[in-house]
Amino acid sequence: DQLPDVTATGFGLDVGAFYAPTDFLSLGFSVKDINSKINWNTKDIYEFGSQRTDTYPTLYQVSGALQFNHQIFIMAAYRGSVDIFPTFHAGMEVHAGNHLAVRGGVDDRMPVLGISTWYPVWGRIETRIDYAFLFGRYHEGISHAFSWIFTF
Repeated sequence: DQLPDVTATGFGLDVGAFYAPTDFLSLGFSVKDINSKINWNTKDIYEFGSQRTDTYPTLYQVSGALQFNHQIFIMAAYRGSVDIFPTFHAGMEVHAGNHLAVRGGVDDRMPVLGISTWYPVWGRIETRIDYAFLFGRYHEGISHAFSWIFTF
């Protein structure tokens, strides 16, 4: 079998600002999915195919973080939109040694736990591995999230 020949194009824009007035305080603001949309074309595969455009709500986020002795971080973010219900996120990260951090927090009223490790690879290149355990709502169950990041 062959996959249907569906075409889609899209574009969206994100902008943000970051401000650190002191060594221990940082603030941020972002606007995401500005005019984001995807145009679908299913004319070639379905008898009654058509062109369709899906739009995404523009998201606004304001956030802040406090840092204590480069070992303890407390963060909070408020995300809202004209089209969807606002959410609140807060958490704390504690560094346990030079290459390990433990996290706990709340993601839209649901608890989240996590752990991270990072280490240098070569020169200024560093890698980071993150794991998060997310408690889902009653009908969602739990989720495990992994990420592997390289910075240079």
